[in-house]
Amino acid sequence: MQHAQEKTKAIEDSSFEDRQVGRDELAAYLGVQSRTLAKMIREGKLPERDLAITTRVGGWRLSTLRSHGFLVPLKAPAEKPAQG
Repeated sequence: MQHAQEKTKAIEDSSFEDRQVGRDELAAYLGVQSRTLAKMIREGKLPERDLAITTRVGGWRLSTLRSHGFLVPLKAPAEKPAQG
């Protein structure tokens, strides 16, 4: 319990944008496919989503994921340029 509190305190003390992390970004970070991520959600291996618009649309705050040990990068990945 103390370890989790220390992580939370470290997050609160740091200054970063508490951005939204969507399913696609989280799946890419974890190196899993969308179906595997859905299974992880059903099995309770991930924290509850902070925002749920539908069962498939929504996401987590960066602080929520990081406080549960998922060290998602502070900055969102740069979008890939469109090829055409």
